[in-house]
Amino acid sequence: MLTVRSYLKRPRKEIQQELNLDNDVPSYLIYLQHPEICYIPIEHEAARRLIKPQDKFFSGAITLHDGDAMFFGFETAEFEIWRTFITALLQWQSDGQAEVHFTDSPYRMIWTPVGTDQIEFVLMYPKRYLILKRFPCSEFFTTVVDGLIFFFEKVIEYGNEVERNHRTVQFLREIRETL
Repeated sequence: MLTVRSYLKRPRKEIQQELNLDNDVPSYLIYLQHPEICYIPIEHEAARRLIKPQDKFFSGAITLHDGDAMFFGFETAEFEIWRTFITALLQWQSDGQAEVHFTDSPYRMIWTPVGTDQIEFVLMYPKRYLILKRFPCSEFFTTVVDGLIFFFEKVIEYGNEVERNHRTVQFLREIRETL
């Protein structure tokens, strides 16, 4: 069974203090080596303090799990990863396939139809295949869209009333109705 989870990135200074790290330790190493400390699941109450009412953008991660095995995780964390998935959804709707480049990293995510009812999920870095998995289209899109809706509803619930988030939830609900 495919599942999706959303996380928000904790501030670097807070993590350095908790782990007793020097200032010269590169951020990317901290976030890759300690994801359980660096990222807070969006559904946890602690995530509420990371959401500011006026924020228009969020940094964090999406994880995808096939059963118990995580196949898409914290190494792809970036600024606005949720919008990267929305861009892929829009491409899929218009073209029947999707290829998006991540904003902050050289990752590329590709969704390709296989037959009439399967999707091939590919993650490349830069030209190497890191992930190549197939899923039933209905399961994949329902899971991804529901995960995105959950994320943006939590952001709104936590006090971020930016109009764009309300429009995003409405847009995702409309997509969900077509699945």
